[in-house]
Amino acid sequence: DKHNAVVQLVWTPTTVTCTRRVNRFPVRLTTVPMYERALTFEGDEAAPHVLSTDGHVVSPGLEAHLRAVTNDFIAYLLTHHHVSIKRMIFHFKVDEQGIPWFLWCSSVRTQSHVPVSMSSVSYTHLRAHETPEHLVCRLLLEKKKIKMKQND
Repeated sequence: DKHNAVVQLVWTPTTVTCTRRVNRFPVRLTTVPMYERALTFEGDEAAPHVLSTDGHVVSPGLEAHLRAVTNDFIAYLLTHHHVSIKRMIFHFKVDEQGIPWFLWCSSVRTQSHVPVSMSSVSYTHLRAHETPEHLVCRLLLEKKKIKMKQND
């Protein structure tokens, strides 16, 4: 059975590390709660839901591609928004064809000496770049919010 796996890339101006974590439970194992089947980088590294990262090495080609993508993103922020990043963590999912998909970023740290002047982006602009996968996630979240309000 297939297990959930996520690639995490930690970017700093001097170092980039790329790690892959795999959940020990098969995604379709319904006897285990979905939350526990999906977890990879969330929580403690020694958590029982995560297989050891030993043996789950990211291929050199994929790591080079992810480094290039993240470097381009960091350069974009500096060039177009004048934001200098000190540290940022990127999370990617790699599909069966080996294509990496950006999931989210966390732990964003900016340099204090560079003025942060990010202009706001409209909701319409964000929706224009929405992929079918993002649309499904957004609709599921909206449905969950409605159910939660009905239960209150």
